[in-house]
Amino acid sequence: MINLQQGDCIGLHRSTLVQSGVSTSDAVKRLAFCVLVGVSTGCASPAGSPQEQAPATPQSRSAGVNARSSGLAYAERACATCHAVNDDQLRSPDPNAPAFELIANTPGMTIMALNVWLHSPHKDMPLLRVEPDKLEDLSAYLYTLKERKAEPG
Repeated sequence: MINLQQGDCIGLHRSTLVQSGVSTSDAVKRLAFCVLVGVSTGCASPAGSPQEQAPATPQSRSAGVNARSSGLAYAERACATCHAVNDDQLRSPDPNAPAFELIANTPGMTIMALNVWLHSPHKDMPLLRVEPDKLEDLSAYLYTLKERKAEPG
């Protein structure tokens, strides 16, 4: 069992994980811990916030669709060399790189967790600097894969 403390979120750096031989399950535990720290320190919107209460307008729905489309376009340019980024891809080009659908459907994966995951380096993955708007688009796209998977078939 891994003993986690608030400072362990810093331990998600790629070289630290590689050098220390952290297993995938321990890395996921660290990610979950960091998400919990973020929530407990007030990074999440409070329940009942105006953002949560406002019904989706055609404009906001359109913005969401655009974000997902932009996220897919970005993923195809920046991530598809290693990852299966489309929902119809069964395997990633790099067998060590998980498919986006698998990432999106990891238990407990929320928009916040996706953002933390996208900000965190991973074993065998280069440390990428992604512009904030592209990161939001990528998170929105990844989340659509979760929603699609969760719908009854």
